[in-house]
Amino acid sequence: MLHWLYDPRRKINRAFDDLDREKKKHDGHEVIRDILLMAKENGLRPSDLKSLEHEIEPSKIIFPNDNFERMYQLIYMEKIMMADLNMDTAELDFLIEYARYIELPFAIAPLLVRDIYFEMRDEKSDKDIILNMMKRFGLKK
Repeated sequence: MLHWLYDPRRKINRAFDDLDREKKKHDGHEVIRDILLMAKENGLRPSDLKSLEHEIEPSKIIFPNDNFERMYQLIYMEKIMMADLNMDTAELDFLIEYARYIELPFAIAPLLVRDIYFEMRDEKSDKDIILNMMKRFGLKK
């Protein structure tokens, strides 16, 4: 009856194989390792850390040269954090720390994270959010 379950030749898919692939995807990418460490230090739950590790794309994580790119990076990271439609204090702390890591002004980092969150909830486009934030906080491109 269940003889097909015990066939030694059948291919077995394991969840841990996917995790190994994700780890290999980020090997050698020091910025992503820094981001994951920063997330862990800011108290993200293990499930959120795994989601972050899975969702983050190495091609999209580059160190930004100007404020426009910095804002784009922050929005990208906020989208990853909002994937579960829940933003807790550990995720907010991580995003503030990340904003400071990519060299957005120290004093306005918490305000940027908060305002971007509200504008994303209003379903504005990334470009509109960036332009509004740069105008509101007087950031030059």
